[in-house]
Amino acid sequence: MSYVHALSGPRNVSTALMYSFAQRPGWSVVDEPFYAAYLARTGADHPGRADVLGSQPNDPAEVWAQIAGHPQPVYLKNMAHHMDGVDLTPAAGWKHILWIRSPRKVIASFAKVVPDVQLRDVALREQLEALNQLQSMGSQYVVVDSDQLLRDPGRGFQKLCAALDLEFRPEQLSWP
Repeated sequence: MSYVHALSGPRNVSTALMYSFAQRPGWSVVDEPFYAAYLARTGADHPGRADVLGSQPNDPAEVWAQIAGHPQPVYLKNMAHHMDGVDLTPAAGWKHILWIRSPRKVIASFAKVVPDVQLRDVALREQLEALNQLQSMGSQYVVVDSDQLLRDPGRGFQKLCAALDLEFRPEQLSWP
């Protein structure tokens, strides 16, 4: 079983890091599979809401089932606030990455897009809750500061891959 599950907040460079895993031979990536379930559960008014709700399962149980049937190895990128209230037990045996970044930088970046930033928008509480769940399940996880990784991507990805028991692949350092 090869699942790498990334939990991030917005503006943590998580999409770029997802692209890096897409460069691993034989790997696929799944981008924010719980987004529609989050929108359905919270009623949040996000851009493209109707399209997202129509294109993904709206029930977390259906999302887990869809993921279980996905070809492996796979890298899943989730926003931590999309996972709020979602039991991570189905992912207990997976490898997890918690992408973090300075809250000051996250909020400043997010405020350029959403002027009235709320705590729930930046997923700090939800990342902590996810960390607590992972620890209580004894799951393998690594916490990575996106800014540190970007300062020296070669070394950062080597360390990340080692922490995940994966071979480092230089092709992860560039993508189309």
